[in-house]
Amino acid sequence: MTLISFIIPTYNTPTEWLQACLESIHQLSLATDEREIIVVDDGSDQPLDETQISPYHAQILRQEHTGVSAARNLALKNAKGKYIQFVDADDFLETKSYEEIINILQIEQVDAVGFAFKRRKRRSRPHHLCSGTDFVRRYNMFGSACSYVFLREKIAKIEFPPDLQYGEDEFFTLKALLEMDLVRITNIKAYNYRKNANSATSSKSQANNQKRLNNHLQLIKHVDWFMYYLEGKKYKAAKRRIAQLAADYLHNTRRLAKGRSQAQAACTQLRQMHLYPLPLRCYTLKYFLQAICSRLK
Repeated sequence: MTLISFIIPTYNTPTEWLQACLESIHQLSLATDEREIIVVDDGSDQPLDETQISPYHAQILRQEHTGVSAARNLALKNAKGKYIQFVDADDFLETKSYEEIINILQIEQVDAVGFAFKRRKRRSRPHHLCSGTDFVRRYNMFGSACSYVFLREKIAKIEFPPDLQYGEDEFFTLKALLEMDLVRITNIKAYNYRKNANSATSSKSQANNQKRLNNHLQLIKHVDWFMYYLEGKKYKAAKRRIAQLAADYLHNTRRLAKGRSQAQAACTQLRQMHLYPLPLRCYTLKYFLQAICSRLK
């Protein structure tokens, strides 16, 4: 039985980086029939050569260049594993640490396991067992889909939003966690994030910064629309998350945009969605201070 399907979208990824990613999966203790590796070539300028991945028993799916969301969605429709692990082709798994994740999946039979990135400084997360809804409702959710392994049947009908180049993980991960009955959250550093200076997301041009802000606002609108169909604890969980996204949007507007008028426009946009002033909650100290400031203006 295939335990985990590893989904890897790639677009003009350096060959050595993709092979390092594949090698980190290949070195896991999983037998060949216990793992499935799906590489999606998102219309690379130089089409991916199958000989580069054949030693890892990986399959290739190909599409025109339509982005990482579409690539992941395509792979999800074809995956057969009990669990799904998203891995960006620029990155790689911390093989020894990921073995702990596999042990949890096999012993505890949970719906999802959350873990940490090795090369990012981040506050530790609670190491306990709870529903995905309770986790989002009580703690600060890490939005990257690569930071979790999900039970496939729970996310089979969830898609990454193709209209977002930034923030697509946030929306998918929120929806996925709210579907999970039992989640093990850990501080295991099982994922190595590697920043690609040539990627579109690394560009610091004003045009790219504006696109990032536009996508952030669109993400908030996606979550706001999604919340309309929620109730009870799920609604409260999503309400916490959208408040944090709104606070991040205000912070990023001040940081990335030029001119005070754009910051004021951001406040107006959130006010029209009834998200400003920010709810006065102690989600984090940073959030709490922003919430106070939003009520003084």
